Amino acid sequence: MQKSIFIFLTAIIILNITARAQQITYSDINKDDNKRISFDILGKFDSTYLVYKKVNNKHYITIYDKDMHITNTVRLDFITSKTINIDFVKYSNDFLLFYQYQKGSIVYCNAAKVSSTGQLIGNVKLLDTAKTNLFESSNIYSMINSEDKQKIILSKIQRKNGNIAFTQKMYDSSFQMLDSSRFVFDYNDRKDTYSDIELANDGTYMFTKEIGNYRNDYSKQLLIYYHPLHSDTLITKEILLDDKYVENVKIKVDNLNNQIVVAAFSISKKTGNTEGIFTAKINKANFAITNKAIMYFSDSTLDKLSGRPSARTAFNDFALPNIIFKKNGGFILTVEEYYTQGRNNRWNSRDYLYSPYYFNSPYYYNYPGYYGYNYYRYDPFYRFNSNQDIVYNYNDVLIFSFDPSLVPEWNNIINKKQSDLNEDQFLSYATINMGAELHYLFIQKDNNREVISDHALQSNGEMIRYPTIRGGESGYDFMPRLAKQVGAKQIIVPCLHRGTICFAKIDFF
Repeated sequence: MQKSIFIFLTAIIILNITARAQQITYSDINKDDNKRISFDILGKFDSTYLVYKKVNNKHYITIYDKDMHITNTVRLDFITSKTINIDFVKYSNDFLLFYQYQKGSIVYCNAAKVSSTGQLIGNVKLLDTAKTNLFESSNIYSMINSEDKQKIILSKIQRKNGNIAFTQKMYDSSFQMLDSSRFVFDYNDRKDTYSDIELANDGTYMFTKEIGNYRNDYSKQLLIYYHPLHSDTLITKEILLDDKYVENVKIKVDNLNNQIVVAAFSISKKTGNTEGIFTAKINKANFAITNKAIMYFSDSTLDKLSGRPSARTAFNDFALPNIIFKKNGGFILTVEEYYTQGRNNRWNSRDYLYSPYYFNSPYYYNYPGYYGYNYYRYDPFYRFNSNQDIVYNYNDVLIFSFDPSLVPEWNNIINKKQSDLNEDQFLSYATINMGAELHYLFIQKDNNREVISDHALQSNGEMIRYPTIRGGESGYDFMPRLAKQVGAKQIIVPCLHRGTICFAKIDFF
C-alpha cells in the first residue's frame, strides 16, 4: 500500500515537472547582426519563423526553420535606404508592410504585400504623401490595425500654426480604401495630449484628448472622440473627472463585448500625487458612458512594494502599459514602476523622456488579448553626449482585476528591481497568454548569472512562481520585453551573444 502511494506521488511530481518544463532552441549566429541593427519578430508561418532586419540601411527578411537554423535571407530591395519607419501586419501566409521615407520636403508612405518566403506579391502601392518642413518631424505617419486585421488605418498627424490636423485613411488587407476622414483642432502643445488611435473591428476609430494646466503636468479635462465607419462627423464626449486630475490615459476597445475601456492614474488635486486608478466604460453601440470609478491604492498594496517608499509618492513612477480583457466584460490592468535617472536629473513616467510608454512608441505591438513591445531599434543618443548617461529603472509590477462593473476583484504584485546604464532592452517584462495562465517573464540575477523568472497569474489572482528559465549554453543575454508570442505555448526571445543579436525559441510544456 505504501509502495503504491509512493509511486502515485512520484508520478504526480513527474507530471508537474513535465508540465512546467521548457525547451530552448537558439538560432544560428549571423556575424552581421550586431547590436546596431533594427529588427522586428514577425512570427510563425507554417513551420518557419520570419524576422525583419535592417542592417546598414538595407532591409531583409531572415527565414528560420523549426530548429532556428537560417534557411534563407531575402533582401527587400524595393524599400529605400532612407526609410524613416516601417510597420507590419501579419497573416497566415503573408504579411503587409508600410514604410515612409523622405525626399526633399516630401514624405512618402508606401505599402506592399510580401509572401512567407520574402517575395514581393504584386506591386508596391503609394498610399499618401505629405509636405514637411525643417521644424516638423518627418515621422508623421502611423499604422493601426483592427484586432481581426481586416481593417487598417494610415494615420497622418501634422501640427501647424497652433492647429493639429488628423487625417485617417482606412484600407482592407488588399489596400482597397474603405473610408477617409480629416479633422482639424486647436492645439496647445503645453496643455493638450492625444492618445493613440484605437480601431474596432467594425471600422469605428476612437482616441482621447487630455487638457492640462500650465502649472503642472496633470490633466483636468478628458475628452473621447469617435468616428464610425463612413461618417462625416466626429462624435465628442467628455468623461467628467469629478474634481480629480488624471494622467497617462489609455484607451482600448473590447470587440467581444462591444465596449470601450478608458484607464488612467487618478491624481490628487491637493497633493499632486498618484492616489489610484480611474476607469470608465463606454458602450460602443451608442457611445454612452455607462460607468466610471476610482480604485484607490490601499495600505496593503503599499506594504507589498519593494524597499520603503513614501506613502505620499509611492505610486508616482508607475506607468500603464497593458489592459487585458476577459470574456465576461471585466479586464486585468497591469502597471509597472518606471523612471530614468540622468547625471543631474531624474525623470519618471510622467515626463515621457526616453519612455517606452509614450504614445506612438516603436515598442508597441498587438497580440490577441495582449499588448507589449517587440520592435528593437538601436539608439545611439547617449554615445553622442558623454555628459548624459541615463540609468533606466524598471521595478515592481502591480496587477489589478476589475469585474464588468469596474469593481476591483483582486490584486497581486511581482516584486523586482531592475536597472541598467544607457540601455533598457534587457529590462521590464513580457506577458505570455497561455489561456488558463498569464505568464510574466523577466530577467533576474542568480549567482551572477542572468535567468528568466517565470511568474504565472491564475484566474483567481493567485501567482505561481515556476522554475526559472535557464539556457543550456552560457553567454546569451535575453531581452524578455522584446519577446513575441508565436504560438499557444511558444515564444521567440531576442538575445545578445558576444555582441551579436540572435533569437531563442522557447517552448513551454
